[in-house]
Amino acid sequence: MKIARLLVISVAVVGIAGCGEKEVTSSAPSASQVATPAFVEQLKFPLKVKDVGLGQVQAPCTPSEESYVDIMQKPVRIQLECTIGSGADSTDIVFAGDGKTVVRVTRKQYLTPSDPEAGEVVKAAINFYGAPKDASDGNWIANYGDAYTITYNGNAASASLNEAGTGLLVKGYLCADGNYGTVKCGNLGTRLIKYDLIDIAGYKKQIEDGTARLAAKNQDKVNNQKF
Repeated sequence: MKIARLLVISVAVVGIAGCGEKEVTSSAPSASQVATPAFVEQLKFPLKVKDVGLGQVQAPCTPSEESYVDIMQKPVRIQLECTIGSGADSTDIVFAGDGKTVVRVTRKQYLTPSDPEAGEVVKAAINFYGAPKDASDGNWIANYGDAYTITYNGNAASASLNEAGTGLLVKGYLCADGNYGTVKCGNLGTRLIKYDLIDIAGYKKQIEDGTARLAAKNQDKVNNQKF
C-alpha cells in the first residue's frame, strides 16, 4: 500500500455511504424538492471517461492497492485503483477485486479564468456524449443512465447517487470554501467539472471485498506474531 488517505465521514451531494469512504450518499430530498423531468436519452456511443469505460476493459494504468483510513487513522479497507493525468486534470480509475474490471471512473477537470465557462464545457460534453437523461444549463449538469437522480430546490439542482444503477454524471462546481454547494480547489482553478462514471453494484462489491481483504491481512499479522 503506497498511500493512506484520510476519509472524513460526512454528508456530501454525491457518493456512496460506507465506512472509510470519501463520499457518502446525500439524504433523501426534502418535501420541497422534486425530481427533474426526464429527457429522452440518446447516446452517440457507450459511455467512457478519458476513453475508459466500465467492465473488463483495457485500462491505461495498472491498479495498485490503496489503503483507506477512518478519521482515527485506522485502516478500514483496501481499494485497487490507479490515476491518469495529474494536477488540473486527473482521472481516478477504481477496479473490482479481480484488478481487471473497472467499476468507477472519476475525472476532475479544473478551469482557470482563461478557460471556457463551466456551462460551455458541460454543453461540449453533451455534444460529445449525446442527449442526456437529465440536464440543467444553469446548474451545469448532464446526467446519463440511472446511477444518479437530479432534484430541485427552487432553481438549485443537486445530484444524489442511487442505491443501484449505472451511469455518468457531468457536474460543474464553483471553487470556494466548500460551503453552499462550492468545492475546495486549492490553487488548481476557479471552477471544477467532475465526471463520474459508475457501476454502483460493482463499486459496492469492491468496498465489501476490500474490507474483507484488509481484515484477512490483519488476521495474518496476528497469526504471525512471535512470542
